[in-house]
Amino acid sequence: IGWWKFDAGVGTIAPDWPVHCKQERLANPHWLSPGWIGQSAMDFGNNSYMAIRNLVLNDANATEVSVSAWVRTSSSSMQTIVSFDRSDYWRFETGSQYVSPGLLGWEVSTSTGTVDLASQRRVDDGQWHHVAGVFDNGTMTIYFDGTPDASAVGGNTFGIASTRYGFLGS
Repeated sequence: IGWWKFDAGVGTIAPDWPVHCKQERLANPHWLSPGWIGQSAMDFGNNSYMAIRNLVLNDANATEVSVSAWVRTSSSSMQTIVSFDRSDYWRFETGSQYVSPGLLGWEVSTSTGTVDLASQRRVDDGQWHHVAGVFDNGTMTIYFDGTPDASAVGGNTFGIASTRYGFLGS
């Protein structure tokens, strides 16, 4: 779907790599240096975000989605990693009203209701972590640094057929 590296270090444009060539605008970008890989990274705190304008979800029968990101935070409060509206499709985040502070949340609106899955490990230790949320025909899994961390089962499909655009960041 999309791959944004956020390694430019300057500017308000994030290119989608390698083949889609879609450019998205960053709102209130705050660049960090150094990044995990490369010389910089994007800090999505303090109202920084990227709207995904060139991708829309509008299917009630989706059966699979995988979302992954490199994250580093020392905050236990809610921070959106990627979202396509939790109540209509899915959201991947840290700490919220649905998961405890400092934990990853993978929340998917399935055909049998919304499932709010929380990680076992905390992500708010100030270290870089590779995290992923996977929905595969009703089985939801959170991966933490390449290892399955938590799982749950919901309905076999997700989505409610309303048009939603996604965003990254707070």
